[in-house]
Amino acid sequence: MPRLPSRSTGALDFAALSQWRERSLFLLQGNFVSLHYSHQKPTVWSEQKHAEAEVMVLFAPAVCHLRWRSGGEAGSEVTIRGPAVCLIPPGLSHVPRWECEAELIVLYLDLVLFKPIDGGVKVLNSLDEPTFFTADDLIVWPFFSSLRHLLRLHSSLEKGYLDALGTVAAGHLFRGMYVTLGENVSATTLSRQKLRSITDYIQANLARPLQVQDLANKAGVSRTHFAEVFKNTTRFSPYEYITRCRVLRAQDLLATGELRIREVAEAVGFCDQSHLTRHFKKLLGYSPKVEATRGRESQIPS
Repeated sequence: MPRLPSRSTGALDFAALSQWRERSLFLLQGNFVSLHYSHQKPTVWSEQKHAEAEVMVLFAPAVCHLRWRSGGEAGSEVTIRGPAVCLIPPGLSHVPRWECEAELIVLYLDLVLFKPIDGGVKVLNSLDEPTFFTADDLIVWPFFSSLRHLLRLHSSLEKGYLDALGTVAAGHLFRGMYVTLGENVSATTLSRQKLRSITDYIQANLARPLQVQDLANKAGVSRTHFAEVFKNTTRFSPYEYITRCRVLRAQDLLATGELRIREVAEAVGFCDQSHLTRHFKKLLGYSPKVEATRGRESQIPS
């Protein structure tokens, strides 16, 4: 993939930017994984169903109206807005309709990748509708967010490496499904409904100071007990979870190219730009300046 033109080199190279856009559509094929990366334009795909598990990764500002039907039953429809991940089970007939242009990753994962996971294939085959993960699902989203960064840098990957990515993706999706489907509920974890209530509250209040005690009060338990059950459920402490949510929200805002880094830092609840930069680099491995530059350049007409 051509390197994106950099503002640090002076005037933007519009020809290079146009070339990058034209070539930012490619297919990678492994032994058990097919991966499509593109800037999806407004269109309607034909009805389709696959023997593999299909994973659509939508980045802001993507909007997809997804219609599906199971067997001979009447169809259902839902609107998905990026950032989000949609897992479509094998054999499910579906029709995606894309509303606007946006980055999109689609993976087709052979069921063999789910066989090492206890009950993996059985759970997939039992699903009769898509499963959705949003940016607050920190088990699933960080992996696919990092995958986007990888695909922006490389338009080819070795088959073995691609299959390894598919194995990791299957593991993250299955772990995420356990939380989504409520399979892990116990006395030491949060129920699906309570977890969703807490994470929705966090997402809605990222710009303001969030205290663990506030979340514990919302859950109706003590601060100490809440911190324990929250980490048992999500694998992150409340502070780690909130910080990751802020970084991922900042990544999406910077990718639009509409805000400065300091404005984004304030919008997602960091003290200042340096505070955002430190956590951004720690989680994603590169600076917010890189994301901001890409975002600005992607807005320039080709």
